[in-house]
This record gives sequence, structure tokens and C-alpha cells, in this order.
Amino acid sequence: MMIYKIRSTKRTKLQENLQRLIVEESIKSGSDLARQLKIPPPSINRILSGQVTDPRISTLILLADYFDVSIDQLLGREEL
Repeated sequence: MMIYKIRSTKRTKLQENLQRLIVEESIKSGSDLARQLKIPPPSINRILSGQVTDPRISTLILLADYFDVSIDQLLGREEL
């Protein structure tokens, strides 16, 4: 019997909220945001693509501070 792992295509609240904030702030791309935060671009791009759903707390803190929102807002636990 073969068991296949099915990757969910459902977007996470973090993905949605980060994309929304990037658009609202007129940031060109996830890579541009990463450069402004001085972190590796794949860190942001993996969140935006859904490859990472549980980023490091240090990344969440940088994002929350940059966009002036709480971590709970980023994660969708509170309204943006």
C-alpha cells in the first residue's frame, strides 16, 4: 500500500497577511523586504510561498517591528 503526502495548497494567515502588508507598503518583492530587514531573501520568500509556516521568532519580531504590527496580527490571531 502506498501512502502519499499531500501538500496543502491552502494559504496560511501569515502568508496572506505578509503579502497584504508588502502590497500596502509598496514593497516590490519579498527579496526587497529581506534586504531592508538585512536577512537572507529565502527567509521571506519561503514564508510567501508557503514552504515555511513556522518561521523563527527572530524573523517574526523583525517583520512585526518593520510593519508596526504585533506578532499576533501577523499570524492572524488578531485583526490587522
